Amino acid sequence: MGRYADSIERWLAHFDASCFHFVSLDELSQDSGRVLREIEAKLQARGACVDVGVPVTDVAAPKLNEGAPLPAHLEPDEALLRELAAYYRPHNERLFALIGRDLNWHADKRFWWYRD
Repeated sequence: MGRYADSIERWLAHFDASCFHFVSLDELSQDSGRVLREIEAKLQARGACVDVGVPVTDVAAPKLNEGAPLPAHLEPDEALLRELAAYYRPHNERLFALIGRDLNWHADKRFWWYRD
């Protein structure tokens, strides 16, 4: 959740959309090799010199949120999660429209609070 579209719109006021390649952390963690190859291809297509010195197949996916779960008294309650989801939904939809694809947050089972 966030208001990512606000920041992206400011960048798009100065740079053409073709200058950007948007990647979600989920995509990077699930298939880092593919994501890095896409980034490399985008940079090469724009004439950038790309040689990171490490084959993209040798790059390990980042380990995300490996810490212990929050204590129960710190977990947000269902009502708050649903309120936040309702607030952020239009901002997420604006983001998806800006980047030209749906990141599937509203259908992801991990984010049950988005479902009506």
